[in-house]
Amino acid sequence: MSVLIVDACERTRARLRDLLSLKGGDGSHVHEAGDLDQAAAVLGRAPVAAIIVDVDTPAQDGLALLSSLRALGARRLLVVLTNDASEPRRRACLARGADHFFDKSHEFERALELAIQHATREPA
Repeated sequence: MSVLIVDACERTRARLRDLLSLKGGDGSHVHEAGDLDQAAAVLGRAPVAAIIVDVDTPAQDGLALLSSLRALGARRLLVVLTNDASEPRRRACLARGADHFFDKSHEFERALELAIQHATREPA
């Protein structure tokens, strides 16, 4: 399993990493990035089958981040997990290349399960 977590919040990344490791087995293939530059570096050096990203970031435009991640990881599953789960935000994320869109407040586990399923059956 190889998953990249892109979230500006280090605590959220750690929580996702721990849950992915618990649910998916060995966590050695769970990568983390706090922004696009870090994500690009990971994608340039590691095979990644799925990307979980929060588009609510104070440092950059979240929709531009999503478009950039899609361009960098064209074949990878791209899952948005965010606190702003409004319908306009969902539509905008899907239009920018997200494969799935989940609400952090009550779909956290569902997003992780989807990423794990994809990452364990698809080569990076």
